[in-house]
Amino acid sequence: MSGGSSWKVAYADFVTALMAFFLLLWILTQVPKEKRSEMAVYFMDPGGYNSRVTRIDLTNPPPSAPSDTDQLTSAELNYLAIHHFLSELLHEQLVDNKTKLTPSEAGVLLRTSSALTFAENAVDLGPEGEKVLMAVVEVMRRFKVNLMVGGHTDSMETGQPRLRNKWELSAARAAFATSFIVERGGVDPSHIMTSAYAGYRPIIPETAGVPTPANRRVEFFFYTPDTKPANLGFQ
Repeated sequence: MSGGSSWKVAYADFVTALMAFFLLLWILTQVPKEKRSEMAVYFMDPGGYNSRVTRIDLTNPPPSAPSDTDQLTSAELNYLAIHHFLSELLHEQLVDNKTKLTPSEAGVLLRTSSALTFAENAVDLGPEGEKVLMAVVEVMRRFKVNLMVGGHTDSMETGQPRLRNKWELSAARAAFATSFIVERGGVDPSHIMTSAYAGYRPIIPETAGVPTPANRRVEFFFYTPDTKPANLGFQ
């Protein structure tokens, strides 16, 4: 082939590459938005992506999140990945119907329901509660997030005879969960904050003299390290 015609080969390669590029763009326009968000989650954390994490259903997004996933930030996509990872894991552990998960633009809240709550004035969780704590550990290992652990009581609990009041009881519940996550799970404690709320943030309205076991709980709020505590909306 003469040197004068070698440019034709280069030009043909250029046209082929250009056609491939436009074909790729066309294919991407045919991919549903929820699949594009899954692809985004993969490229954010390919090592943590597997068949159980990818089933992200955005057909009913949380009210606080925009319905168009193209507008979601990387943090919000990360929260959606955490939400669905936890959903799958809790389902696998057979405790998914005993917890509540709430994703938002600020983070992901995991709340134990009445089936996993504490006995009156007690601190320790049973075997199913430990499954939830191990799920929290798995999130902390897999995702780059911080965790806030909140302890709660119902209005009738006193903390006695082991503790002086409901403030100490709610703090002890949060401390028990945090100790498990750090000591059994090997999670860096610098990524965890704990809070005690006593009986002042009930999830079920309370009537004087009527016990509300569901309000005896620990909540776990996952959020990115750059989120300011004042903006967490944790309750």
